[in-house]
Amino acid sequence: MNPNHIVAHAQYSVYRKCPQSGWKIETRALADHELVLIIGGRGEAVIENKVFFLKTGNMLYFSPGLRHSMRSSGEEPLVFYGVHFSCLDAAFHNGQWKCESSREALPVRNMFETAGYQRMELLFQKLNCCWNEKSPGYEMICRSVLLEILSQCMCQFEGNYAVRKKIEALLAFINQNLERRITVGELAKRADLSPDYLAAQFKCITGYTVIQYINRSRIDRAKPLLLDENLKIREVAERLGFCDEFYFSRTFKKYEGVSPADFVKRRQQFF
Repeated sequence: MNPNHIVAHAQYSVYRKCPQSGWKIETRALADHELVLIIGGRGEAVIENKVFFLKTGNMLYFSPGLRHSMRSSGEEPLVFYGVHFSCLDAAFHNGQWKCESSREALPVRNMFETAGYQRMELLFQKLNCCWNEKSPGYEMICRSVLLEILSQCMCQFEGNYAVRKKIEALLAFINQNLERRITVGELAKRADLSPDYLAAQFKCITGYTVIQYINRSRIDRAKPLLLDENLKIREVAERLGFCDEFYFSRTFKKYEGVSPADFVKRRQQFF
C-alpha cells in the first residue's frame, strides 16, 4: 500500500491501567489493525511465537490476522493507549477516486521504540479523549490524529535516517528548481548515492518515482499560475520547465483529469 494513499478510520480507542493482580490478553488475531503505545510499567508480548519485553516508549503494531498475546507485570503493571482501526487505499488519479479496503500490513515493525515519545503520547491522549468525549465532528478529528500517528510510525522505517535526510534535501531542491530540467543522475550526484539506489529509496520514502514527484509538484504549482496570474498555458508550461505546452497539457490532464483550459473554465464558471 502506498503510504500517501492511506485513509484510516478509528474503530475505537482505549486507555488501560492494568491492575497489580495481573492482566493478560490470550492469543488472538484481529480482523482490523491495532497500534499500542506503552506509557508505563512492564510486560511482554508474544507475536507469532516471538517474545518481546515491553517498557515505556515501546509501540506495538498488530496487522489483521497476526497472532499475538500480551501480559502485564504484577510488580510494574502496564499502562498503555491502544487504537483499533481500519484502512482504505484511496488514490486520486486522472480526475477520479479509486478506493478499496485494505487488510495489507502497514510498513511498520510489530514492536519498536517510538521516536519522539512525548509527542506520540500527546497524540494518543488527544485521540482517546476525542473518542470518549464524542464532541461534534469527533470522527473526523480522530481520523486526522490517527493519520498523524501513522505518519510518525511509518517515517521511522522508510529508509534509514541518513538517506531520509538526503531525500528531504532533494525534495526542497526539486521544489526550488521546478522551472528547469532535473534528472535522476543530477539528484544522485547531489545526494552522493547511486542512481538506482536513489530511485529505490525515493519511491520508498515518498511513494512516488522521481519523475512522478517532479510532475506532481509542477502541476500543483501550475494551478495557481493558471487561476491567479491569468498566464497563458504556453507561459505556464515554459515557467515550469515543460518542453512544450502540449506535453504540459497531457501531463496536467493525467493528474487532474481535465486539460488546463477546462480546469480554468470550470473554476471561472464556479466563481
